[in-house]
Amino acid sequence: MEIQYSPADFLEARKLYLKTNLAHKIWLVLTALWALFLLPSIFFAAAIPAIIIISSTLKINPPLLKLSMTFISDIFIFLIGTVPFLGTWLQLFYRIRVARTFKTQKQMKEKIEFTFNEDGTSFKRELYSSQQKWAYYHSILEGQNVFLLFINKKTYSVIPKRCFASEDELALFRKFVRPKVGV
Repeated sequence: MEIQYSPADFLEARKLYLKTNLAHKIWLVLTALWALFLLPSIFFAAAIPAIIIISSTLKINPPLLKLSMTFISDIFIFLIGTVPFLGTWLQLFYRIRVARTFKTQKQMKEKIEFTFNEDGTSFKRELYSSQQKWAYYHSILEGQNVFLLFINKKTYSVIPKRCFASEDELALFRKFVRPKVGV
Protein backbone atom coordinates (compact mmCIF):
# COMPACT_ATOMS: atom_id res chain seq x y z
CA MET A 1 0.00 0.00 0.00
CA GLU A 2 1.32 3.44 -0.90
CA ILE A 3 0.66 6.36 1.44
CA GLN A 4 1.17 10.03 0.85
CA TYR A 5 0.11 11.91 3.96
CA SER A 6 -1.83 15.14 4.01
CA PRO A 7 -2.31 17.63 6.87
CA ALA A 8 -5.92 16.40 7.14
CA ASP A 9 -4.66 12.88 7.94
CA PHE A 10 -2.72 14.12 10.96
CA LEU A 11 -5.50 16.43 12.15
CA GLU A 12 -7.97 13.53 11.97
CA ALA A 13 -5.51 11.26 13.77
CA ARG A 14 -5.02 13.78 16.58
CA LYS A 15 -8.76 14.26 16.94
CA LEU A 16 -9.25 10.49 17.17
CA TYR A 17 -6.37 10.14 19.65
CA LEU A 18 -7.76 12.90 21.88
CA LYS A 19 -11.10 11.09 22.09
CA THR A 20 -9.28 8.23 23.85
CA ASN A 21 -6.98 10.41 25.98
CA LEU A 22 -8.03 10.68 29.64
CA ALA A 23 -6.23 14.00 30.20
CA HIS A 24 -8.13 15.50 27.26
CA LYS A 25 -11.45 14.23 28.64
CA ILE A 26 -10.64 15.82 32.00
CA TRP A 27 -9.78 19.07 30.22
CA LEU A 28 -13.17 19.02 28.45
CA VAL A 29 -15.01 18.50 31.74
CA LEU A 30 -13.06 21.31 33.41
CA THR A 31 -13.75 23.60 30.45
CA ALA A 32 -17.47 22.83 30.72
CA LEU A 33 -17.39 23.61 34.44
CA TRP A 34 -15.57 26.88 33.77
CA ALA A 35 -18.20 27.77 31.19
CA LEU A 36 -20.93 27.13 33.77
CA PHE A 37 -19.19 29.54 36.12
CA LEU A 38 -18.97 32.13 33.35
CA LEU A 39 -22.73 32.79 33.37
CA PRO A 40 -22.87 33.91 37.03
CA SER A 41 -19.80 36.08 36.51
CA ILE A 42 -21.53 37.89 33.63
CA PHE A 43 -24.59 38.40 35.83
CA PHE A 44 -22.35 39.60 38.66
CA ALA A 45 -20.59 42.07 36.34
CA ALA A 46 -23.92 43.35 35.02
CA ALA A 47 -25.26 43.79 38.56
CA ILE A 48 -22.33 45.97 39.70
CA PRO A 49 -23.64 49.23 38.17
CA ALA A 50 -27.00 48.65 39.85
CA ILE A 51 -25.29 48.03 43.20
CA ILE A 52 -23.22 51.20 42.80
CA ILE A 53 -26.27 53.31 41.90
CA ILE A 54 -28.28 51.95 44.82
CA SER A 55 -25.40 52.39 47.27
CA SER A 56 -24.81 55.95 46.03
CA THR A 57 -28.47 56.75 46.50
CA LEU A 58 -28.40 55.31 50.02
CA LYS A 59 -25.01 56.98 50.69
CA ILE A 60 -23.27 53.70 51.57
CA ASN A 61 -19.57 54.40 50.92
CA PRO A 62 -19.80 54.40 47.10
CA PRO A 63 -16.10 55.01 46.21
CA LEU A 64 -14.83 52.05 48.24
CA LEU A 65 -17.67 49.82 47.09
CA LYS A 66 -17.10 50.84 43.47
CA LEU A 67 -13.37 50.12 43.63
CA SER A 68 -13.68 46.77 45.36
CA MET A 69 -16.62 45.52 43.28
CA THR A 70 -15.00 46.51 39.99
CA PHE A 71 -11.70 44.94 40.92
CA ILE A 72 -13.30 41.70 42.10
CA SER A 73 -15.53 41.43 39.04
CA ASP A 74 -12.63 42.13 36.65
CA ILE A 75 -10.53 39.38 38.18
CA PHE A 76 -13.50 37.00 38.33
CA ILE A 77 -14.47 37.59 34.70
CA PHE A 78 -10.87 37.33 33.49
CA LEU A 79 -10.16 34.05 35.28
CA ILE A 80 -13.43 32.37 34.49
CA GLY A 81 -14.01 33.88 31.07
CA THR A 82 -10.65 33.08 29.50
CA VAL A 83 -10.07 29.47 30.52
CA PRO A 84 -12.61 27.89 28.13
CA PHE A 85 -10.91 29.58 25.21
CA LEU A 86 -7.51 28.04 25.97
CA GLY A 87 -8.59 24.73 24.41
CA THR A 88 -9.73 26.54 21.28
CA TRP A 89 -6.41 28.36 21.01
CA LEU A 90 -4.46 25.13 21.55
CA GLN A 91 -6.38 23.46 18.70
CA LEU A 92 -5.72 26.44 16.44
CA PHE A 93 -1.99 26.37 17.23
CA TYR A 94 -1.90 22.63 16.52
CA ARG A 95 -3.51 23.18 13.10
CA ILE A 96 -0.96 25.89 12.32
CA ARG A 97 1.91 23.64 13.47
CA VAL A 98 0.73 20.76 11.26
CA ALA A 99 0.39 23.08 8.25
CA ARG A 100 3.85 24.54 8.86
CA THR A 101 5.40 21.08 9.27
CA PHE A 102 3.97 19.95 5.93
CA LYS A 103 5.17 23.13 4.28
CA THR A 104 8.74 23.00 5.61
CA GLN A 105 9.61 19.30 5.95
CA LYS A 106 10.13 17.51 2.67
CA GLN A 107 9.85 14.02 4.16
CA MET A 108 6.24 14.68 5.17
CA LYS A 109 5.36 14.88 1.47
CA GLU A 110 7.21 11.72 0.47
CA LYS A 111 5.30 8.67 -0.59
CA ILE A 112 5.66 5.76 1.82
CA GLU A 113 5.34 2.14 0.85
CA PHE A 114 3.57 0.28 3.70
CA THR A 115 3.44 -3.51 3.77
CA PHE A 116 1.47 -5.73 6.15
CA ASN A 117 2.16 -9.45 6.38
CA GLU A 118 2.01 -12.33 8.88
CA ASP A 119 5.26 -11.24 10.57
CA GLY A 120 4.51 -7.55 10.98
CA THR A 121 4.71 -4.25 9.15
CA SER A 122 7.35 -2.58 7.05
CA PHE A 123 7.64 0.78 5.42
CA LYS A 124 10.04 2.32 2.96
CA ARG A 125 10.78 5.94 2.24
CA GLU A 126 13.35 7.41 -0.06
CA LEU A 127 16.09 7.48 2.61
CA TYR A 128 14.69 5.27 5.38
CA SER A 129 13.05 1.92 5.91
CA SER A 130 11.78 0.05 8.93
CA GLN A 131 10.29 -3.30 9.87
CA GLN A 132 8.24 -4.01 12.99
CA LYS A 133 6.88 -7.25 14.41
CA TRP A 134 3.21 -7.26 15.35
CA ALA A 135 4.25 -7.46 19.02
CA TYR A 136 5.57 -3.89 18.62
CA TYR A 137 1.98 -2.61 18.36
CA HIS A 138 -0.36 -2.86 21.31
CA SER A 139 -3.68 -1.64 19.84
CA ILE A 140 -5.48 -0.26 16.82
CA LEU A 141 -8.11 2.45 16.72
CA GLU A 142 -10.38 3.13 13.77
CA GLY A 143 -11.73 6.57 12.99
CA GLN A 144 -13.85 7.89 10.18
CA ASN A 145 -10.91 8.41 7.80
CA VAL A 146 -7.85 6.87 9.49
CA PHE A 147 -6.55 3.94 11.49
CA LEU A 148 -4.12 4.50 14.35
CA LEU A 149 -1.69 1.66 15.10
CA PHE A 150 -0.50 2.35 18.65
CA ILE A 151 3.08 1.62 19.63
CA ASN A 152 2.43 2.87 23.18
CA LYS A 153 -0.20 5.08 24.82
CA LYS A 154 1.03 8.26 23.12
CA THR A 155 2.75 7.10 19.92
CA TYR A 156 0.97 5.79 16.87
CA SER A 157 1.28 5.24 13.14
CA VAL A 158 -1.39 6.78 10.93
CA ILE A 159 -2.94 4.70 8.14
CA PRO A 160 -5.35 6.78 6.01
CA LYS A 161 -8.35 4.79 4.77
CA ARG A 162 -8.20 6.55 1.39
CA CYS A 163 -5.05 4.52 0.63
CA PHE A 164 -7.02 1.29 0.37
CA ALA A 165 -8.02 0.40 -3.17
CA SER A 166 -11.53 -0.75 -2.27
CA GLU A 167 -13.98 -1.40 0.57
CA ASP A 168 -13.11 -5.09 0.30
CA GLU A 169 -9.42 -4.33 0.85
CA LEU A 170 -10.34 -2.15 3.83
CA ALA A 171 -12.47 -4.96 5.34
CA LEU A 172 -9.65 -7.44 4.75
CA PHE A 173 -7.21 -5.10 6.54
CA ARG A 174 -9.55 -4.87 9.56
CA LYS A 175 -9.95 -8.63 9.70
CA PHE A 176 -6.21 -9.24 9.30
CA VAL A 177 -4.80 -6.63 11.69
CA ARG A 178 -7.17 -6.63 14.69
CA PRO A 179 -6.21 -10.08 16.01
CA LYS A 180 -2.52 -9.30 15.58
CA VAL A 181 -2.40 -6.17 17.74
CA GLY A 182 -4.39 -7.46 20.71
CA VAL A 183 -7.47 -5.25 20.44
